[in-house]
Amino acid sequence: MHIGDFHPLVLHYPIVLLTAVAALDVFRFFSKKNFEELALWILGFAVIFLIPTIVSGLYAGQFYAQNNEVLITHRTMAYVTGGFSVLHLIIRMHMWRKKSKNRNRWFLLLSLINFALVAVTADFGGLLVFGKTIFSRPKL
Repeated sequence: MHIGDFHPLVLHYPIVLLTAVAALDVFRFFSKKNFEELALWILGFAVIFLIPTIVSGLYAGQFYAQNNEVLITHRTMAYVTGGFSVLHLIIRMHMWRKKSKNRNRWFLLLSLINFALVAVTADFGGLLVFGKTIFSRPKL
């Protein structure tokens, strides 16, 4: 068994968790229910799960040609998503502790950006593996 074989098993956790954070922030923004702490915990778990996802993805990428543009884009987007997720967590923790004004708007903006990043990253992963995705045209 190869470390890259775990990539399909773990990649869904950050996707679902980051989507859940965005959904909670949308609900909180419009309903004023307090999902703030729950979203913070879920974001923390998403960042934790990004580590094995990115590491296993690096190993899984060894099975493809290293000059594959889709692989390079997917890998780059994974790094950007991971880095932004860590930044998102740091900002969110700081604003949560300080009870910053207008934090609901910031939380929503950061979550939607993070959701978009994870969606694009997943889209390129799907293109790499299946040759077609929701957002991209099939490979010819």
